[in-house]
Amino acid sequence: MKINLILISLIFLISCYENQRTNWCEEGRKEAQAEIEKEGLIFIKYLSPAGGSDRYDKELEKLLNTSAIRFKYEAHSCIEIEGANKKQHCYENALIQAIEAKYGKNFIEKISKRADEIFATKENYFYENFELDIPPYFINPKGQDYNGEELVKYLNKHLTYPKEYQFAETVEERPLAQLIFIVN
Repeated sequence: MKINLILISLIFLISCYENQRTNWCEEGRKEAQAEIEKEGLIFIKYLSPAGGSDRYDKELEKLLNTSAIRFKYEAHSCIEIEGANKKQHCYENALIQAIEAKYGKNFIEKISKRADEIFATKENYFYENFELDIPPYFINPKGQDYNGEELVKYLNKHLTYPKEYQFAETVEERPLAQLIFIVN
């Protein structure tokens, strides 16, 4: 009986505490509105420790600027700290709603697609492997796709190493050989 009474008291205290806490979502919306009034429309892209930027972000920023929308990155964590993620989510939604009120529904998706199209048609630009829709792959002389291991075997067979280059017995002793090439 005593344990049940303590548990009920604890639940009551937690619920009272929750009622006294800030309404995180409302706080996020108010913060967004104040920032819009001060600096104008803003599009925020959240970056997590795993990443979050897209290959076309520079193009997106230029397109947004032509629409008087500022582009900025902010850090985002997957760890919930006293409602901070709720506040951040509501803040972001309020900013997007303000953009859509002026430019129409799904404006960010449409302009992001346009930015990616611009990025993909750059002339005289060397795309990095991670920027490609389909990564390059090597086809052997018989017309078959090579996986990574087969490519290394092929390169070892067909590359000429400098005379002073020595193959080491262990991985730790091996010197670094970096191969950079352009796929046209």
